Amino acid sequence: MFRILGVGMTAVIGLAALIVAFFTMAPTLINHNEDLRTDPAQDVALACATGAGETLCDITLAAVHEYHDTSFMTVTETLQGDGDVTANSYLDTRSQQIVTVSGLTQNTAYQFTVDYAAQAANISDEMGDVLKQTPVLIALAFLVALVGGLGAFAVFRDRSPNR
Repeated sequence: MFRILGVGMTAVIGLAALIVAFFTMAPTLINHNEDLRTDPAQDVALACATGAGETLCDITLAAVHEYHDTSFMTVTETLQGDGDVTANSYLDTRSQQIVTVSGLTQNTAYQFTVDYAAQAANISDEMGDVLKQTPVLIALAFLVALVGGLGAFAVFRDRSPNR
């Protein structure tokens, strides 16, 4: 009886420690992963103009943005003084390099400064793709450890001679 309780308590404490470690370390690991994978980039004086009946225009970044949306991106209009227009901007998900800014005035010239996350210079495309999956791999490793721990608990519980 006491052996079952001992194994059970050890398993519960081990799983609790694993959960605490995961939720404590995962954000740090993910942040370090993103720091390794990306470099901050800034493109200035990106020009575009709207025509008659047009209220949006496209600007092209010098490098590919490492995210499929405007996460970690700031689009600032500098010529007309509109300021931060990130909320009115979206990224072409195929190229990840063309930003469309909407809500502009017709027949007007604009200039933008874009701060974004470019692929780090020392990271190959293939390694960048692997690093993009790191958060998923961390979560899967946690689930495997959790299921393995529960499985080990069940095996030890069933093998107990005092049952």
